[in-house]
Amino acid sequence: SLGLVGSEMCIRDRNTDKRAVHGEGQGTTNDENIPIKTDTLEYNERNLQSYQVKGSHEFPELADLKFEWLTSIAATAQDVPDLRLIERVQDTPGGPFHSSTATTPDRPQRQFRNTQENNFNNRIDVTLPFVQWSGEEGYFKLGAYQSIADREFRIRGYEFQYETGDVALLDGGLDPNQVLITPLAGNFSDSAGSRTIEAGYMMAEFPFMKSLKALGGVRYETTRIEVTTTDFFRGAQPPASLVEPTLLPAAGVIISPWENVNIRLNWSQTIARPSFRELTP
Repeated sequence: SLGLVGSEMCIRDRNTDKRAVHGEGQGTTNDENIPIKTDTLEYNERNLQSYQVKGSHEFPELADLKFEWLTSIAATAQDVPDLRLIERVQDTPGGPFHSSTATTPDRPQRQFRNTQENNFNNRIDVTLPFVQWSGEEGYFKLGAYQSIADREFRIRGYEFQYETGDVALLDGGLDPNQVLITPLAGNFSDSAGSRTIEAGYMMAEFPFMKSLKALGGVRYETTRIEVTTTDFFRGAQPPASLVEPTLLPAAGVIISPWENVNIRLNWSQTIARPSFRELTP
């Protein structure tokens, strides 16, 4: 006979937020502390779509072997269609506030950002129970895991200034025919990344007696990450990549001095992987 349990789950979510921020304080320009005002207008839209299906199969004729599997697909997106940043300074006491031609504070900016990421994950687990000499139950377990992800990020940033190089956007007067819109260094690029994680593991739980069990196992993982970036000013950049195989052991004991009381002692190793953004040149 065969026992089968399966389930599926689907999620679709979309949320937006709007933000308007005004701030006043002291800023620095040309090595002087002067009054400064900042204004930010931002609209942010996030989308998530996820689908997951999993199953569990039991085989009583094969010593109660249990086989579990899971597959999931997820797509996320973030869109910032028009982020507006304005910083204005007052470089003469009692004078008007205006944008600066100095590098600090920044000139008025508009930024357009879009991020998309797709994830595909698979997992299988096989559990084989056994009974040792005193009748206590333990198990052997092994499995495999795969995660594939790709990400695309696009940003377009522009700044505004007068073509004469004089102070731009002066309060009380502006000739739009003299405003230049120029690409913003450091905020005008495309990047794409891919990540593949593959892993396999085996472990066992062995009962020495009713009040003492030992656990141990090992997991082998391989990680491959690559990010490419094309910058408006610097052109295509050399790809950043990471290839890392890792062996991760683990061990532990379970002590049960009384019924319904367990004391667990565990030791294991794990790893932390850099994000796509951390690897972007």
